[in-house]
Amino acid sequence: MNRFVAKIFSWLVSLLHVFFILVILGILTQYFKNKEQLIQLFGPNAGNDALVYGVVFVIFVFYMITVGLLVTVIAANENLEAIRLKIENIQKFESYKASQSSVGSRTEPSLD
Repeated sequence: MNRFVAKIFSWLVSLLHVFFILVILGILTQYFKNKEQLIQLFGPNAGNDALVYGVVFVIFVFYMITVGLLVTVIAANENLEAIRLKIENIQKFESYKASQSSVGSRTEPSLD
């Protein structure tokens, strides 16, 4: 079940990346198409290309940090689950080994 959820999450994150890139490109395209209207609506600073690129860059960095943290937490959770399963298997093996050695090392009472 964990692998299924991981695969779905991986697919969704990939889809989110594509969606985010398309949204950013759409915003920039609309900005350059409607620059005059934005200047009339928001004032002369709306026409400053450096400001727009700066805002897009900050949004991109925020997106990378947010999605990166989310993916890291999910990956850590998956790794911890795998480690837990390995530890359980080792404990079962050690328990089995101990039960086998106690059966095979039965001592006979001495006749002294």
